[in-house]
Amino acid sequence: MSFCLVGRGAILLATLFVAGATESLPWLCDERGGCWPQTWIIGGMKCGSTSFFHWLHYNRGVCAAAVVEHVSSNSKETNFWTRNSTRNSDGAAFPALYPAARRGECAGGFVEATPTNMRVPATPGALAAALPAAFRGALRFVAVLREPVSRDVSDYYMQKRRGEKKGKGAGCPACRGHMQRYETFAACRLDRAAAALAAGGRNGTWAEAYDVYRRKCAEGLHSGFYARQLENWVAHFPRRHLFVVELGWLATRFDDAARRVSAFLRLPAPAGAEAFPDTGHNRTKGQKTIACAVRDRLEALYAPENERLYAFLAAEQGPDDEPPFPRFARYPCEEG
Repeated sequence: MSFCLVGRGAILLATLFVAGATESLPWLCDERGGCWPQTWIIGGMKCGSTSFFHWLHYNRGVCAAAVVEHVSSNSKETNFWTRNSTRNSDGAAFPALYPAARRGECAGGFVEATPTNMRVPATPGALAAALPAAFRGALRFVAVLREPVSRDVSDYYMQKRRGEKKGKGAGCPACRGHMQRYETFAACRLDRAAAALAAGGRNGTWAEAYDVYRRKCAEGLHSGFYARQLENWVAHFPRRHLFVVELGWLATRFDDAARRVSAFLRLPAPAGAEAFPDTGHNRTKGQKTIACAVRDRLEALYAPENERLYAFLAAEQGPDDEPPFPRFARYPCEEG
């Protein structure tokens, strides 16, 4: 199969370049009429990636997948690289989700924004193996990270709502009977996390931690182990093509963020002031604080992982436009 990398240097293929896309934004399309997304919002889960996608969609004209099977209404999430059935294929069916015929309506190119892409260990390797070599340097990745305790609280309420809609408990089966309050659910998983740590879940690779936490039914807590997930991605793609940003910084300094992100993604600079969209996805519903005893146990779990993240970001040369990553603020708690 032949491929066309459409951009500044592809003079003979200039007719495929769509007016409205920036000069340096390439179209990564194949002879079958499908394209690979230029922009990948890889996560994290419950970290504001949906709001980030909506900003790109409404302000930069990016387009999500046209047709997605087995996904409700969120075409931003194909789940192609997180499902065994499609991840283990040769990837040939993936570009068909982004038809080249839509380029005229997608000035900002295509985007894939499944938030579990960052979390599933096999995803970056499968994507790298399926991606045509000519396109490898053209993809750009964004990871939005949220303070891990806040992320876990938000995830708890999402699981609880889904469980109530389905008429059954949500979350880890061993802890489903403890979902009345966040504290009881967190305590159940923290108890099981001790077994995960004893089984080697502290210092290994992301794949090792992911496996042991799932087997010990402490699932969900490890989603806040951001450094190992990012290490897994940069083992397959350049760190300079991965933009990492903290959710609180993104929301409160969005004028600066919009300029930086636009430059990184090869999209037009903001014409004026823009606001980070409030879709409700990045707000914690329900409890605004948690018991300090539980918060402190969670912080003890996440502290080494956070330090690993800060060290990773300091040591690895990221994109020129990436802002300094702040230390996470503590999640509020109350005694009693």
